[in-house]
Amino acid sequence: MIFYLHASFLLLMCVFVTWAVIIAKKRGEGWFPKHRLFAISGVVCGLLGIGFMFYNKAVHGWPHLKTLHAIGGGIAALLLLCTPLLGYFSTKGKDALRPWHRIFGRITATLALLVLLTGIVKLLEHLGWMQD
Repeated sequence: MIFYLHASFLLLMCVFVTWAVIIAKKRGEGWFPKHRLFAISGVVCGLLGIGFMFYNKAVHGWPHLKTLHAIGGGIAALLLLCTPLLGYFSTKGKDALRPWHRIFGRITATLALLVLLTGIVKLLEHLGWMQD
């Protein structure tokens, strides 16, 4: 059950963060509140998804950060926390941070999608659907 919460929240995180990047890139009317809503929703979903997996591993006594998926997820989690902070400070007069916020946002969305793919591969291997 906990695994499904992990997967569901992180899938939502990927969707929200990707949409936040797309909204910021297009900059249509009223783009900023939408961008912020999707970005914050992505962060919340990401933290919940990661929290569920940390709990699951702790309950079962399994090691943390031992696979490509877990390491990539850890890096994505750090970026997921840094990116909105850069965005927040860039709206508070720290204009020099805005390009970094944009770069981190794109990297975060891309890495999150790559980590999602590694998670799907792990799941398929676990289910025996991918064998040599």
